[in-house]
Amino acid sequence: MNGFLGATAMRNLARLAAAWALVWIAPAAQAAPPAPDSLWLISTRELSDCEPPGENQPQYWYLGKDHQWVAADSKTFLHCDDAHVPTVFFLHGNRFTSQDAVETGYGVYQVVMSLADGRPFRFVIWSWPSDRIAGSNRLDVQVKAARSGLESCCLAQCVRRIHPDVPVSLIGHSFGARAIGGALKLLVGEEFAGRKLSGLGVPRRAPLRAVLVAAGMDNTALLPGSGNGLALSALDRLLLAYNPEDHVLHWYRRMYHRRGPDALGYTGPACTAQLGADAKKIELLDLSCEVGRHHPWEYYLASPSLRARLVWYAFLAPSAPGRDAQRP
Repeated sequence: MNGFLGATAMRNLARLAAAWALVWIAPAAQAAPPAPDSLWLISTRELSDCEPPGENQPQYWYLGKDHQWVAADSKTFLHCDDAHVPTVFFLHGNRFTSQDAVETGYGVYQVVMSLADGRPFRFVIWSWPSDRIAGSNRLDVQVKAARSGLESCCLAQCVRRIHPDVPVSLIGHSFGARAIGGALKLLVGEEFAGRKLSGLGVPRRAPLRAVLVAAGMDNTALLPGSGNGLALSALDRLLLAYNPEDHVLHWYRRMYHRRGPDALGYTGPACTAQLGADAKKIELLDLSCEVGRHHPWEYYLASPSLRARLVWYAFLAPSAPGRDAQRP
């Protein structure tokens, strides 16, 4: 798994592994309590955009020792918090069915595990309602972009409740990265998409890192005051993997009725001179040569440059990324 795998081979491997290991959802009473280094599935697919933010409760499952999903809840999830075990979230992009989300997330989990050299981690597959909507492509992406507000709120609530001594890493692709950006803005007390977290959370003591791959959000999202959201002040380090050849992100600006900004995952961040000291937190990774015109996640995950950085950003490697890192 450490070597380069073609995107098709990686996708097929993930599907085979998922078909074997992720069989069905079993009653909680039939499995032992989850270990701190467990595999979790958190789903917001049943949540309505109309519900107040505080009433949105995702569904939780963990993978038992018998390789069956076990229904759980947020209390069980938080009971597994361990300061020595980082928590890694993976948020998929658009047009994923629930089965696609599990299969793809499990493939990412396997890749990270193969690179972690035995170090423990808790991995969370975040499944959100991104099934393709019939009609025009513009309608589909507009609906999903609007949904990111709720996803950001649910994700921020979940992260804020994790013990402050647990290192947390957020990995997102396409609109999954957009949800992470909004969550970071909410975590520092700002408003995103008309939502704001209630109350005050306990300040984090362990670092928070993020990896945004082919991010489906405005390239101005890093700028102070941006409504599209991404608060660098919440982060210890941010990896932005962008691709000027990505044929899907090429059309991102058409999502707006009038010609809008380009995607962050297409051009990289705009106006970085305005970021001040926070610019030092960003590592830019141009994947155009390794990924080409492709947009699907498996092509990005097959990139050796991205895979080489994932374990450090997931707190599973002792040294920082390679010396070829770009700065904005």
